[in-house]
Amino acid sequence: YGLIWILPILTLLLGITIEVLVIVWLEREISASIQQHIGPEYAGPLGLLQAIADGTKLLFKEDILPSRGDIPLFSIGPSIADIAQIINIFFRRST
Repeated sequence: YGLIWILPILTLLLGITIEVLVIVWLEREISASIQQHIGPEYAGPLGLLQAIADGTKLLFKEDILPSRGDIPLFSIGPSIADIAQIINIFFRRST
C-alpha cells in the first residue's frame, strides 16, 4: 500500500527538477542576450548541463578563511550586512 504514494512523489520531484533546470536555462539565455554575450549553450545540449556544472563547482569550492583574523566574525560578516540591509528596507520611513 505504501508503494502507491512513491510514484506521485517521484513525479513531483522530477517535475520540480526539470522546472528549475528550465528556469535557470531561460535566465542565463535572457541575461546573455541582454548583455550581448555568448550564453551557456556550450555546456551540453542547449546549455542544460550548466546548472549541474554550477552545482558541482559549488560543492567542491574551497572555503578560504583568513589565518590571522577573527574567523567567526569573518564567517558571519555577510549575514550581518544582509540583515542590516533588510532592516533598513523594512523600517525606513517613506518620504
